[in-house]
Amino acid sequence: MNFAFICMKDDMHGAIPDANGGIAYAADFAVIGIICVKWAPLDEVAFFISLLTVFSPFATVITTAITGYLCTSSLGWRASFYVHSVAGAVCFLLWVIVYSDDPLTHQSVTQKESDNIQKGKTASHFSKKRDIPYLKMMTNPALICTWFNAFMDLSMSIMIITYSPIYLNSVLEYPIDQTALVISITNFAQLPFKFTAAYISDRLTIINPKTKMLIFNTIACGIVSLLFGGFGFVSNDQRWIAMVLLAAVNCLMSTSCGGFYQCGRYVSQQFADVVIAAIQFCKCLALFFVPAIVALTVSNEDDRTEWTHSFLIMSALLMVANISAYFFFTDQPAEFTKEQETSVQLKESIKL
Repeated sequence: MNFAFICMKDDMHGAIPDANGGIAYAADFAVIGIICVKWAPLDEVAFFISLLTVFSPFATVITTAITGYLCTSSLGWRASFYVHSVAGAVCFLLWVIVYSDDPLTHQSVTQKESDNIQKGKTASHFSKKRDIPYLKMMTNPALICTWFNAFMDLSMSIMIITYSPIYLNSVLEYPIDQTALVISITNFAQLPFKFTAAYISDRLTIINPKTKMLIFNTIACGIVSLLFGGFGFVSNDQRWIAMVLLAAVNCLMSTSCGGFYQCGRYVSQQFADVVIAAIQFCKCLALFFVPAIVALTVSNEDDRTEWTHSFLIMSALLMVANISAYFFFTDQPAEFTKEQETSVQLKESIKL
């Protein structure tokens, strides 16, 4: 959408505001949570989270390339909206045909897969009727800390996606074409790291879950805060260092699937979909928070000092979030998740 606006600047005929994208964006968040609770085996949650949250960097590169090609062709910028609309309709149709909220009754799920999905879970993980303890969840210290870490992590991501191109071009004087190349490379760089981190988080069993989530969270938040804090101090004659720092920050942030996401899942158990949906809602809040920080600290886009202040504020807040995790993160289920029932098999759960 933002890239299309560049093409539309000389031809705004037919352009109208659209709020449907925001509605669809919000709906995706709840779906991510539901899939992680109902479809993901307990020992593969990190992988599911990584796979379901990789859409932002992956889709950005694809849609930008398609829009750029169509905008510069004889078809014009309108074709971009038509093509993406058709693609969205096709994806939705496939979703309706293939997807089901309940993996235990899905015709494509084998008995072996079904047993793996429900291993260690209770009937409430698959129940369609449940009372969600919103107040208890919102006042739980571990979940509050989880959401705080998520908010700052996502705010850092928004800062990088939105403002690093401006900084690279205006302060470090990267040409526009090189700026686009740098952003594309750093976005792609995080994909293998994201899946590798998820695999290690799921499969590494020699370290207890709490220690493991603290390690991953320290990488995703603590180390990232230090690296990003130095972003504003890179001189123009060593601007290649900025590219390395940006790539490192993107790669290390992708390890969050084993950090605060896991804490939220352990604490909330069968209500993890609510926690994950709230984490994604933090991204919506970050879209307001980050521009506010930049507006308060940056009045001249060519001023390195002003940008450095903005970067340091974000880095400091992210470090505070990471430190708080050492006091509040836990791998123990909250009291509101505990039930009298024990783990049940699929057919028994359906009968109940």
